[in-house]
Order: sequence, then structure tokens, then C-alpha cells
Amino acid sequence: MTRHLQLHCFIIISLFTFPLCSLISAQTNYAAYAHTKEEMQQAVEISKTYRLAQQNLRKTEEELKQSDWTYYIAYHKNRFDNPPNRKKSQERYEKFLNDYLDKQPDRKRAQQLVEEIKKRIELSTISRAVQYRDSAAIIGWYLKQPDNPHAVGLTLEGKTDSEVAAEYVVLHKDQFQQAKINIESSFKDANIPRELQGALYSQAGDQLYYPMAQAYLDQHPMPEKLKQATDQAKQAYQQYASLSAVLKEYAQAMLYSEQINTLMQAQDADIVFYGKVLDQNNDPVPDATVVMNTRHADPKGIYNMNITHFSFQTDANGQYTVKDLKGHLLYLEKIVKDGYEYEFKANPDRSFNYSPKDDKGHQPDTEKPVIFRMRKKAKSACLITGSINVRTKSNSVYYWNLVDNKRSRLPKGEDQYGRDREYFHADLYTQTTYDTEKQAVIIKLKADDTGGITEVDSTCFTAPDNGYQNEWSISINSRERIEKRLVLHSRNKQVYSLLQTTINCSVDSKTNKWYASLQVTTQSNLFGQPYLEKMTREEVDWKVQQFITAKAISNIHAGIKPALPDIEAAKQEIAEVKQRQSNKAEKNKDVPIYLRGQVIDNHDKPITDATVIYSIKHYSKDQKKNINSQTKHIKTNADGYFEIKDIKGSRIDLQDIQKDGYIQTNKRWDRSYWDYYSSTSYKTYQKKVQIFTLRQPQEPMCLSQGHLYEKYLRANRPTYFIDVIRPQMMTPLSWENHAKRWDENKATDPPYVKDLTVSAQPNAQNTGAILSFTATQGCGLITSENKYYRFPDEPVKQTHQVELEFSNKKKEFYLYVSSRNQQVYSRLKIETHAYTNTDDWGVVVDIRTMANPYGNKSLEEKQRLHKQLRVKLLTEAENQLRAGEQPQLPDLDALMKDFVPKPERPRQIGP
Repeated sequence: MTRHLQLHCFIIISLFTFPLCSLISAQTNYAAYAHTKEEMQQAVEISKTYRLAQQNLRKTEEELKQSDWTYYIAYHKNRFDNPPNRKKSQERYEKFLNDYLDKQPDRKRAQQLVEEIKKRIELSTISRAVQYRDSAAIIGWYLKQPDNPHAVGLTLEGKTDSEVAAEYVVLHKDQFQQAKINIESSFKDANIPRELQGALYSQAGDQLYYPMAQAYLDQHPMPEKLKQATDQAKQAYQQYASLSAVLKEYAQAMLYSEQINTLMQAQDADIVFYGKVLDQNNDPVPDATVVMNTRHADPKGIYNMNITHFSFQTDANGQYTVKDLKGHLLYLEKIVKDGYEYEFKANPDRSFNYSPKDDKGHQPDTEKPVIFRMRKKAKSACLITGSINVRTKSNSVYYWNLVDNKRSRLPKGEDQYGRDREYFHADLYTQTTYDTEKQAVIIKLKADDTGGITEVDSTCFTAPDNGYQNEWSISINSRERIEKRLVLHSRNKQVYSLLQTTINCSVDSKTNKWYASLQVTTQSNLFGQPYLEKMTREEVDWKVQQFITAKAISNIHAGIKPALPDIEAAKQEIAEVKQRQSNKAEKNKDVPIYLRGQVIDNHDKPITDATVIYSIKHYSKDQKKNINSQTKHIKTNADGYFEIKDIKGSRIDLQDIQKDGYIQTNKRWDRSYWDYYSSTSYKTYQKKVQIFTLRQPQEPMCLSQGHLYEKYLRANRPTYFIDVIRPQMMTPLSWENHAKRWDENKATDPPYVKDLTVSAQPNAQNTGAILSFTATQGCGLITSENKYYRFPDEPVKQTHQVELEFSNKKKEFYLYVSSRNQQVYSRLKIETHAYTNTDDWGVVVDIRTMANPYGNKSLEEKQRLHKQLRVKLLTEAENQLRAGEQPQLPDLDALMKDFVPKPERPRQIGP
């Protein structure tokens, strides 16, 4: 087949020449072709003009994208002028919708439900749209229109469009959240497939957003530069489109010319084929459907070639005959019959060439039909599946429990602390060794003391009666891959398992270490039956299979032999369980709700008149598992306390806490909601006072951030120096060598500045270590919790020490440092622990730094600050500090507005 396609390509290239082929591969919506040399040259020039206009348009859009958000508005303007994407989205939506409605018993009711879901999606789409600058501007502009009913409750004066849109989302946050919940529940209740869900989101967004955006764009003209580029692209497109229709006719005349058609027809011949379908036992498979196709000449096909599909039925002897067909290639697609399985691997020869120019074409022989293989399925059973994936080294031993799909290093399932794993039984153990003489890896698989293992072929799905051994091993060389199928029985022939095994071996050329990878998928029968063919979902629902196998596993854990599965009894038991759950669900689970909390700031002071937004969820008998919710508000008193009581519900969900001049801390609250279904949680949260923290935002700054990742302080390297601006953590020797290279003009960057010294030493009893942090002269440090987003106004000290025990127990704290004569203020989040062994000790520190180089105590990071701008500002500040000057606070808002980042160099791929 590959040789034949190459022949077609050669014919086309030789006929159309290189210029025409270059046009066929042009990245445009229309392909230009030509019949004569002059017309072909004209098409090439027009294609070049159109492509250059498109490139100019994209370049202009990129320039506006970096400098002005109106690019996004102009981008949508282009989408309105040329709506093929909208048309394609509409067609996609209609296709998925019709497919869904055709399967519904009540089409009219399903159509109404879809329309209701679209309305909910429109409401939810507003909150997502505000996240984008163009959508936020359009929605805000829409809300500011006179007498807009949606603008009730909004403060419109003195606010930008984006700010109005954001305020609208905050005001209707509860509605958006409820709309999202309703959408998800509607999808689940209506059983709407995933592809239709995506199409509904797209369609609902179009209905909400496009009319609003069109009205906005009518009153907001495009930037002149982009308008000119757009007009040029349109003119080139119109010229190209008008000519392409003419050129396309020439191309079709050329493609469908008698010359090419004659050449293609010369490849066709009469097709006669004799086939026979056998199973794994060489028995014929009657009444099987064989699906094949032929490649043949066709003036209206691609490259004058087309594909036609045919199907044939096998007779009582499994044979079938193909005749009265014409073509140059016959290909087998698949073979279908109930109770049988067709595998491509079992039939490597599926393509048969009949071209007269091929000397090695297929020669049909009625006495020797082509044999195709199918596997006759064995008796199916309820099986459990599992996997074994391990990368092993020499003498690595693993024990496997195939019933619970667990592994262990010890035969009884003991872990490293000596605790027995419950119900662990080693059905199989694997061992890997290295044969130095043969330079090969030996993988050994062994059954338990009562079991055996044997190798079978790809068609075996019933455990054999004999031929088992307690061990099975195989030798594998480097970069070799071996696939084997094994059958294992264990636990006194109570469990039969099919192991489909893949073994790989590799050697690291640098370290000369070898590794073996063992990947096994398992199918186990827990009922003492040798049947290893897994039931399909069409035979028995997977929930019923899961119920049967789960009950069998429970019996094995209890030492009881599982009874043979009874499908009908299992279905009846599942129905009874559902009925009991349904009867239980009818009870009202609403209970009295009580929640007492306090809102404080980051200095532990209470916040008065903070608005706590929460929702009480009620259990609905009609909707059963679905929950209806009511959103409410409550204010904190003078001590920051609030109390929610005298109300019934099934759950309370704390959504937000708002107060002008405050924002939430980075630390998440311990629980966002409390379930009152269980008496335990009810009693627990009835007594506790929940603490919620807000903080006052500081002046946003350009901060230097870094991560000094796990530097090891040991006996031979007990001291490190830290530069918080760059940032870097180095030993004194490395620090000295770097400064020396700078003095000799050989360093690529200036020397570092020592803001902080970190040192460690063992304590007097040698039971732990003392970690010391020392600030530079004339400055100091403060230890605190993560409460401050500015340097605290408290007395500083020169040194802070932390005592650590030699254990894996970690200690976390925050350190606030002032350095360089109070020109730099920084905060360090430090996580540390100490360790010891027979001949060494050490301390591990993991430090995250955040530094302000402008002599300002604020440690609030400016959001959405471009990386290139941050690096530029910090580099300038560092140079001024080295020159003995105090860097001036930059106007970040103005810089962000005027900053145009440099295009990043494309990543090089290959040599």
C-alpha cells in the first residue's frame, strides 16, 4: 500500500510541477491552481499579496496587544466582519443538539430543558467574562447604559467599565454560584453528554456576548493603524477570492483531465480474492461479517482515486469470495461476529495489491485461501483487575496481594514500622537478579506455597488444568522488551489470575547501573473458577459486577469461600439497597444550626461591622440528593463576633467576609463549611468559636522574590551568607572566590552583598543543633508569624537562634530583616530540621525570600507586574544601592501602562 501511494505522489508531482504544489500547500482557506503558466504566475502573486496582508495584520495586532487593551475590542471587530468561526460553532452546536434530542423519548420536553440550561449558562457566563479585559469593558459599558434594569444597586459614577463589571459580579456572586450549581445538576439529571455541554456553553455565550459586543463596537472605533491593516487584508482577500473561483476551475480541469484518469485507470484490475476465517483452534467461523475496502480510479476522487467499502459473509466452512470488483488495492478493515474477537496483531497481512505494474501483487488461489484469525471468547466471569508497576534493581523482592492490589517488601505485608497490613496475603512475589556471566537481568515470578504459574499464548483465556510450576523466570538483555502472558493460581486454587506482562531492561551508560521495569495487568477470578474472560458491560452492568466482586473480597477477608456469583440475586440485592437508601433519604435531615465566629485582623484585633456572607442548605425530599440553599448576610459586633442560630438546615457554607479596606489573608480558613448531618460535627462546632482573619492591604511594591532551596549546613560547612536582593545563598569560600573573580574582571555579574549570616552547630548535649541568624552591622531582625505584609514597627535584635532536635520533625517560622543601613527590608519564610548519622550531622533550611530595596517597609507584592519590568527595576535598584544611593519609589501604574516587553527568543529545537 505504501509503494502504491508513493507512485500516486510521483505522478501528481510530475504533472503539476513544483509551483503548483507550492500553491496546494499554501496556508489559506482557498487553494489556487492554474492551467497555463501565465495564469499560474498570476495566482502565485495574488497569494503572496494576500499572505503579506495577513502577516501585516497579525503584526499590527501584536503591537496593539502589547500597548493597549483596545486590541481585544478590535480583535472581536474582525470576528464580526468575518464570522466563519461563529458559523462553525453554530453548526457544531446544532449537530450535537440533534444527536442528543434524537435519543430522548420526549423531544419537546428535552428541547425546553436545553433552553432553560442555556439561560442559566448565560448568567454564569457574565462572571467568567469579567475575568477578561475586553469582556469586562463591554459588560461594564452595557451596565452603564441609561435605565438599565441590571444596574440596580451599582455605583456608576467615577468608575471605569471594568470596575462597574467587577462590582456587578460581586453584588450577584450568590446568583452566579447558584447558577453554576444548577447547571451541573441539570447536566447530570438530563444525562447531557460532554460534547453537548461544551456546545451549550459556546452557544449561550454567543447569545449573551455577541449582541452586547456589537453594540459596544458600533460606538467605539477601531485604532487607525489596525483599521488600515484590516482594510488592506480585506481588499487582498476579495481580490484573491474572486480570482480563486476561476483558478479552481482550471485546477479541477487539470486534476480531472483525461490524461491522469487514464493513468489511474491503468492501475486498476479485476479483483478476485478467496478468504477463510478460523478461530484459535483452527475451527471455521461461519456467518462472520468481513469488512473490506478497495482503492480504485475515480475522476471525482482525491488525486482521481477513491475508496469503496464492502462487506461479505462467511459460509459454513468460514470461507468467502470477493469478485466482480475493480481496483488496484484490497484491504481488510475488520471481522465481526458475536462471541468472537478480532485482533489486528493476529492478522499482520491485511493489504493485497492488484496493480498490473506490481510484479509481487496478490495471486488468488481457490485451493489456498488467505487465512484470517479470530479468537473464540471463553466463558466470561466477574473478574477484578489490578496492575503491577515496579522499577527494580538487583535482588529487589516484592510481594503482591492480587485480591486487594497491594504490594509489600515483606511476605506478611509488614511495613517499615513493623505493623501488619490487614488481610495481606502474598499471591505472588517477584525477584530481580543480575547474571554477571551472561550480563543479563533475570526476572523471577513465584506463586504462594499452594499455587503455581504457567505461560500461555495470546488466545488463552481459560486457565489450563496442568503444566504449572511454583516458579517462572526469564532472562532479558539491555534495551530488550519482552511480552508474556501467564496464568497463576493461588490460595489453594481459590484465585485464578491472568498476568499480561511487559518487561524492559536498560543500563545507564554513565553510572553503569542497570534497571528492570516490570509492568503487569492482572485479571483475577475469586470464585475458584478457571474462567479469565472478563464480562462486558453489555452482558452485565458494571455496577452489578462491582457489587459481586466487592462481596467476594469481603468474604475472602473473613476467611469464607465466596459462593459462585448469582447475577439475578445480585441485581435484586442492589435494588433492595437502593430502596432502603431511598426510604432513608425521605427523612428530613435538617437540624438546628449554630455557628459562632470572630473576625480579626492580622494584629489579632477584632473587626467591627464586617459582612459575613453565608448560605444555609436544606435537604429537599423531592430532589433527594440535591440541596436547595439560601444566601444570607450578618454583621460582626464591636468585638468582631457573629452568631448564626435559630435556623434549621443540613449544611452551612461560609462564602465570603467583606469589609472596606480589608482583604483576605493568604492563609486559608480551616473549614469553609460544616455538615450538620452527623451529631459529631454538630456537637463539635456548637462549642468552638471559629476564627477568621482579614488584613489591611499595604502599598504594592516591586519586590525581589527567591527560593533558597534546601542548603545543607554540615560540620564541614556550618556557615552561609545570604543576599536577599539577588537572591543567593553561598558559603564564605564561594563568596570570597566570587568577589575575587569580580576584582580580576572575570566575573559575569557583580559581587553579592551580605544581608544575613546563617550558621549551625551542635548543642552541648549533642542531641540537637542550634541554628543562628545574624543581621549585618547597624541593622536587625524580628521573628514573627505570617501576619505582617510590612516590616513590623518593633525593636529589632542582632541575632536569632533556633534549637532543633536531631529528627525529621520540621519547624517553620518567619523572619523579618532590615539590612544595608535600613535601605532594604525583607521577609523570610524558613522551614528547617536537623539530622544526624554515625559520622556526621547537619541542618536543612528551605528559605523563601521577599525583599523591598526602596527603603519602604511595605512587603505587599504588586500584582500583574511583568517579569521583564520587575527584573529591570530590581537591577536598577541594586546598582543604586551599590553606589550608596537610595532608590526612588517607581510609579508602577505608569510604568506598567507604558511598558512594552521585548519579544522572547524562540526556543531552539534540535541541534
